[in-house]
Amino acid sequence: TLNLPPGKVMRVVQQTLISIGTYVDGGLAFTRDKEKLDFEKLCPVLRCHAADKFLLKTNFVDIVSLKYLRKAFVGSVLPNISAEVKLGESPFSINAKLSSKLEYGNSFEYDLHYFKVYPQFHVEGRYYYNLKRRMLKGKSGNGLSANYISVEPLFNGEYQTFHTYGDRADISSSFAGMNLSTGIQRLIGDHLFFDFNTGLSYGMEYTYTYDGANSVSYENDKFIFNLTVAIGYRF
Repeated sequence: TLNLPPGKVMRVVQQTLISIGTYVDGGLAFTRDKEKLDFEKLCPVLRCHAADKFLLKTNFVDIVSLKYLRKAFVGSVLPNISAEVKLGESPFSINAKLSSKLEYGNSFEYDLHYFKVYPQFHVEGRYYYNLKRRMLKGKSGNGLSANYISVEPLFNGEYQTFHTYGDRADISSSFAGMNLSTGIQRLIGDHLFFDFNTGLSYGMEYTYTYDGANSVSYENDKFIFNLTVAIGYRF
């Protein structure tokens, strides 16, 4: 029994949520071997002697996302492609990534819908600092499966168009700067990979807003912390 003060009415709100998307779960495991590993048996699985010189990769994490919440629909796709080239027999490589997230939102209760585009272009130089040690232990060939540090110039953009009750607003922002990061890349079998990367970027951010009558623009320097998890397919 719920007793309410006189004149008070309890309101029950029901919400419907439907979500479809690609995601990844991670965890840690600890193990200890009682016997010495037989690399002659493990190498065909671990690709100990592989020497991958060129990788063409696409990340499946968050590549598709569909949501229905509070009588509103939000959907996005994130096409992306990366190409990495190893520089000879050295532990250095050049990795270039191009992606563009497309997002659309529409409210079925209010006169509101929007469209957003997030283009990104990165070109980084990677140094796989523990590649030689992994090769000596039989865990990797002279390829692109090791831990690395990287430095890169980057460009991130964001362009939005909002329509609400007959009015329209356009918002654009871009960030250009340099990024220093460290990460772990592992090649799995013939066609899979994962890449965990974290770093810090510094650069200039430019923002422009136009509502049909007035426009506002400004720029400022900015630090950005980056965390990227990539699990996907290599061609």
